[in-house]
Amino acid sequence: MDQSQAPTDDTNQPAQPAELRTLPNGAIYDMSIKRIVAAPPPERQFITQENAKDMHVLAARKRLEAELAAGRGLARVAVSGPSEYDAWSDIAANMAGLALHSDPKYGRVSVEAARVVGQMTGFIAERGRNTGELPPNTLQITLNNDGLAAIMAGILPILRNSGDNDE
Repeated sequence: MDQSQAPTDDTNQPAQPAELRTLPNGAIYDMSIKRIVAAPPPERQFITQENAKDMHVLAARKRLEAELAAGRGLARVAVSGPSEYDAWSDIAANMAGLALHSDPKYGRVSVEAARVVGQMTGFIAERGRNTGELPPNTLQITLNNDGLAAIMAGILPILRNSGDNDE
C-alpha cells in the first residue's frame, strides 16, 4: 500500500496543513493569508445580517427567563409578603435603614445606601450609561458626609413622627 492510499483517522476529517489553525470558536484560520477560511460549525455561529434577528429574539427570551427566575428567587426570600415586589420593598427598607446611620463607623455605606434607595424610589435619577451625563430635567446635588448627616438629622424627626398611627 503506497502513501496516497494511507488510511485516515476515525473522525473522517482530513488532516489540516500546518498553516491552518482551528480557533476556539471552531472557525478555521489560514496563517499564511491571515484570514478565516472556514466558518465555525452551526452551533457556534457568528452574528450576521441573516441571523441577527433570530439571535436578538433568543437573547431577549433568555433575558426574560432570567428576570422571571430572579423574580421567583426574590419572592422566596421576601419577608413582608409573597411576591418579588415585597422582596424589593424589604431590600429598600434595609438599605434605607443603613442610609439613616450617622455613626462614622458606617462610613460610605450610609452614603451608598442613600444613593441606592434614592435611585430605587426615583428621588435620585441615575446617570446616563457610560456618559457621566444626567438625564434631561434633573438636578445634581453633591453632598459630603457632614452635609448628608445634617440633612438626615433634619429629616429623621419627621420620619419618626410620620409613622402609621391607627388613632
